[in-house]
Amino acid sequence: MQIIRCNSPGWTPAICSAAQAFCNAQILSPLVDNWDPYYVPVQNPDPYPPQLGTYLSDPAVTTQIGAKSSWSMTNFGVYFQFAVTGDWMRSKREALEQVIDAGVRTVIYAGDADYIVNYKGVEAMVRARVPSFSPTPLPSLPAFGLITSLCNA
Repeated sequence: MQIIRCNSPGWTPAICSAAQAFCNAQILSPLVDNWDPYYVPVQNPDPYPPQLGTYLSDPAVTTQIGAKSSWSMTNFGVYFQFAVTGDWMRSKREALEQVIDAGVRTVIYAGDADYIVNYKGVEAMVRARVPSFSPTPLPSLPAFGLITSLCNA
């Protein structure tokens, strides 16, 4: 109900922020205690992808890529600025439609076992825009010694 109110006329950042706080407290927090929110079938610690902190803190890498700041997994200052607006609870469909209508070739990515990028919601949004949408499997690709799969929609 809170997410519906967040995407209805008369919404406010406070409504959307409350919706996010509710979802985080009732679903996300219990989930991440034991499970990887980006690949929920795997319990923590998930070895894939490998931890990147050491690599991204290596002076040879930071110099090569021209890094202007130190690597950190999460910037809580940025996170809280999004959280206070409830941005994650707002539909992105209208913005996506503007990009597609402008002729920008667009890739829509959502993992089928990813809590953070909800593939069911993403597929519903794309189907609403393109009723003939049908994901088409592409050949598997090796990554980090594992087989991954892509989908051409």
